[in-house]
Amino acid sequence: MKMKFGAIVTDGVKKIGGHVVQSNHYGRFLRTRVSPAVITNTYTTAQRANLVDLNNLWKSITESQREAWIAATPDFPRQNAFGDTYYPSGKNLFMWLNRNLFVIGTSPNEDPPAVDIPSANLSFTLDVNTGVFPVNITPVTPAEFNSQYIAVYATRGLSVGINYVSSEYRLLGYFVGSGASDYALDGMYIDKYHTIDSGTKVFMKLIAISKTSGQHGVAYTAKCIVP
Repeated sequence: MKMKFGAIVTDGVKKIGGHVVQSNHYGRFLRTRVSPAVITNTYTTAQRANLVDLNNLWKSITESQREAWIAATPDFPRQNAFGDTYYPSGKNLFMWLNRNLFVIGTSPNEDPPAVDIPSANLSFTLDVNTGVFPVNITPVTPAEFNSQYIAVYATRGLSVGINYVSSEYRLLGYFVGSGASDYALDGMYIDKYHTIDSGTKVFMKLIAISKTSGQHGVAYTAKCIVP
């Protein structure tokens, strides 16, 4: 568990003992910790295999390459759950960026890349009509898509009263932007969930990932109710 100390404790996230700290509109709260069953399917098997491959790749690169990753960490600051800036270790940076490249089907970098944070504005609308997801992304230019792919995450059809869905997102795949504004993503959705259920609420999240550095941009989300 991570905590911020004041006179005693001023804030906390993650788990402690049999409880987990979460947050909603009212602030932080504790819930009983539940250990999920280990899920084995094509996606989780590929993810675990990818972690093993990257760990082995980290061991196989030269010492000078590992030192270069360590030296590059100040160029890749991150933020923790409290919004505080920190810097990953060399191995963590290597794993983080290359896992993102795995998401978009790109080969891993053995040497630390130059900083390349995606800049395209992926503000988008999501509407379901007759079983199709027309996603309208505005504004974009073809030049912005030259160096980045768009990873697509979505939830299954949920109850219309649900709004907290951070744990419900699943990776559907990715697409290469062409500079157009409308993209039909129903194919990859059905490949993942097999159906689009009427009367349910669907959430979608798009994240731009640089195909050279593996850095990701801001996550943009939208939701709609299936008619």
